[in-house]
Amino acid sequence: MSVLMGVLNIARHALSANQRALAITAQNIANVNTKGYARQEVVFGSFATANGEVPTDHQGPLGMGVLIDDVRRAGGSMNTVLEERIALGESNLGRLRARNELFGRIESVLNDSSATGLNKVMSDFFNAVQDVINDPANIPARQVLLERARTLAQRFVTADTQMAQVADDANAEIERLIAEVNAETKQIAHFNDLIATATASGLDTNELRNQRRLVMNSLAEKIGFTAVEDPLNLGKVTITAQGAAPIVLVEAGTSQILSTTRDLVMADVTVVSPSGPISGMPINGRIGGLGNLRDVVVPDMRRDLDLLAATFIDRINNGVPNADPALDLAGHSAGFGLLGTSGLALFSGTKAGDMAVAITDPNQVAASSSLGGVPGNNDVMLDIAVLQNTDVVDPVGGASPTATLQEFYNTLIAKIGAGAQDAQNTLSAENVVQDELTTLKSDTSGVSLDDELINVIKYQRAFEAAARLVTVTDELLLTLINLKR
Repeated sequence: MSVLMGVLNIARHALSANQRALAITAQNIANVNTKGYARQEVVFGSFATANGEVPTDHQGPLGMGVLIDDVRRAGGSMNTVLEERIALGESNLGRLRARNELFGRIESVLNDSSATGLNKVMSDFFNAVQDVINDPANIPARQVLLERARTLAQRFVTADTQMAQVADDANAEIERLIAEVNAETKQIAHFNDLIATATASGLDTNELRNQRRLVMNSLAEKIGFTAVEDPLNLGKVTITAQGAAPIVLVEAGTSQILSTTRDLVMADVTVVSPSGPISGMPINGRIGGLGNLRDVVVPDMRRDLDLLAATFIDRINNGVPNADPALDLAGHSAGFGLLGTSGLALFSGTKAGDMAVAITDPNQVAASSSLGGVPGNNDVMLDIAVLQNTDVVDPVGGASPTATLQEFYNTLIAKIGAGAQDAQNTLSAENVVQDELTTLKSDTSGVSLDDELINVIKYQRAFEAAARLVTVTDELLLTLINLKR
């Protein structure tokens, strides 16, 4: 009778173990399309007594059946390495996506391929100058010149405004992302506590680790960080944000709440931790990419735009003095209008954002170098026309100008185009690497429906066999009872 009771106990353990194995397999199948999910593997073990001894009778060890010795995340240490590399890849992709998107916007600001691009409106301005040269006393030609000048000035103002808007939009998104970062670090801290509690109680933590990893990947896309899991700390992970001043975002069950402030002068968002402002934006993640574009790329582009506008304003107004006075190029301020006005600037302002046309009366267009505007005298307009193909821009602050207005502008366009192309190419390359890592992780720890369906059949058959064993044992016990009656 004791042997049959032992068999019944073995069957009971087998039913329990295979039932749980089926439940774990069902969880794997359910998460076949869950991004980042690591397959759970069942490890069966022989069921011994609590102290590890195997019960025996006079004929030798009896055993107590089977149990699930462990439920582990597939892939082991290799999966952990891949998860860390994928998280780093998400940080890179976040930064590169932000860079690619904003370079696209910067390209559209100057929009050089359209009829409203700066290159086109500068050419239109000089074409209008040529029309005044051809007929200095023609009022409609002078009016067209003023209109072309206004269009040019407005294009500079619009480009500068749109550049500033790119930076402001980056600020707004950084603020939105910081709120998401706070929510996700709070989640990770909560998972830390749950995993520690489950680990201390000897419970399975795979599902909790899977969920924590998904949140960590989402966090990585926003802000670059390093993650360290202390094996002596019950599976809790410490997360430290990268940057000039690294800060611990999550430690055990505590998360730091980041906030943002706006500088009243620059209007730039600063990320603030409980201990004070973070020095330098994170170097990775979408927040890092937005910060770099806002603090480095956009200001650089605006400086170039300001230099071009300031040079245009100054040279058109004041001309180009030369060591040899005979080679001087006169500016608008040195000329005379049809009604004898002189000393008037054509453009006002000192940079792209405040450029405007300073006169409204076509009679005040200073085409002549002589008082009274002698018909046919177009000396000043001739000098202004020469400016189109004269080196007047000093991009590096050197001793003398090295580029014409349009050469400098073309260099600016080429810089933006190269940056946009580099951003797109780098993003494409990183996507390829990330896809390869994701595929490798899927091969290592992803869910295969074919394998899981085989496991379903295997555990089903084992469960049915254990159930049959219970039935047979029950029948034998009834037989023994009946024999004793």
